[in-house]
Amino acid sequence: MNNFFKIHKQKNVYKEYNKTESHLKGGIIGLKSKSYSRITNNQVESLRKDIVRLTKRNCKILIRIDMNYSTTKKSIGSRMGKGVGNFDKYVCYLKKGSIILEFFYSTLMSKIYFKKILMTISKKLGVSTSIFEKNIKGIS
Repeated sequence: MNNFFKIHKQKNVYKEYNKTESHLKGGIIGLKSKSYSRITNNQVESLRKDIVRLTKRNCKILIRIDMNYSTTKKSIGSRMGKGVGNFDKYVCYLKKGSIILEFFYSTLMSKIYFKKILMTISKKLGVSTSIFEKNIKGIS
């Protein structure tokens, strides 16, 4: 049995600020969402591939998005009614202030390089984001 239920596309799912998932879990720099949005599994996979390509696998990353909803879609020529359509894709609804991903410290790369990577990734996501970092002495 599948753990995910079939649901329709939802609007205005979360209307509050995310307080529990708004801090880094051990990384030094991360990407934080500034608005409510919906991210699909294809967007997360392309984001992961870009990170691997840009960092050349020299650092450790933690993607903190969980694809917890499955969406359905009816075929184009079908009429209204007759139940929920076929499975379409997995999605994640982001709250305002939730962290999307974070980088762990690497001796091979600096924070400036991590910021450049996060700027290029944020343009690809289609979500308004900001860069969130921890202040640690000795790391530049």
